Amino acid sequence: MTPDLAGELTADPATLTRLPLIPSRLWPAWFALAKISLSEAKFTAAAYSTQDANCIAAENGEGTALLSPRLFSRELERGTLVAPFKHILSAPDSYWLLWHSGRLSSFTTWLQEQLAAERSREQRQVG
Repeated sequence: MTPDLAGELTADPATLTRLPLIPSRLWPAWFALAKISLSEAKFTAAAYSTQDANCIAAENGEGTALLSPRLFSRELERGTLVAPFKHILSAPDSYWLLWHSGRLSSFTTWLQEQLAAERSREQRQVG
């Protein structure tokens, strides 16, 4: 969400139901994680098929988007979007890397190192 929209919230995540939400199949899980009811939430009429499109809509002030902080860290760092609550949803989606045996070994080693470093950073933030 934009900083302007975030200014309409309090520290209570339930105040998010006052603002328009850009539809996402993951909102019910986020509301459950935050331990608040989704029943009073208001969704925008426009729904987008990608997080990129949701991000653009949120930056344009259309509503609040549920976005991956990893994929949209640049927008958070620039301040065009803010994450007003600490609740971060672990999505059930997975990504698979498939390759021919014996190829891409340097890349897969690097990728595994990056994932291990990210997990380590996450554990330090939680602990």
